[in-house]
Amino acid sequence: MVRRDKAYRRLVVGERVYRWRVGHAHVRDGSGCREVVAFRAEGVPVRLTVVFAEGPGPLSGRASAGAGCILHTGGVLRSADGAYLNLNRPAVARALLDEALSDDRGCPAGDLELDGWPLMGAVLSRVPGPA
Repeated sequence: MVRRDKAYRRLVVGERVYRWRVGHAHVRDGSGCREVVAFRAEGVPVRLTVVFAEGPGPLSGRASAGAGCILHTGGVLRSADGAYLNLNRPAVARALLDEALSDDRGCPAGDLELDGWPLMGAVLSRVPGPA
C-alpha cells in the first residue's frame, strides 16, 4: 500500500501538465519496502510509476544494476557507489519522468510501472548539483 498523506504536486513539461507525488509502500507479504514516484498527465487516466525497491533485485526478480537501499523519507541510496537521489526534489522528478518517457515509450497506453534503479545513473546526470 502506498501512503496517501501526500498530495500530488504539479510539474509542467512543455505544454503537458503532470501531477506527481512520492510515497513509501510496503510489500504485502512483509518482505520489504519501496519508494514510489507516481506521475499522471492531466486529462489522461493512466499512471506511470517509478519504483525503487529495497534490496538487490528489481521488480522483475532479476539482479538490478545499482540496486540499493531506501531511506523512508523519499531518498534512495545506490549500494554500488553510494549515489543518492532525493525523490522529493522537482528537478529529480522531472529527470525521472524524462528518462521514463525516453526509450521510445512515449505516453503509456495503460498504467506502467518501471524499476527506478536502472534509471538512476541517467537521472543523476540530468540533475544539476546534488540530487
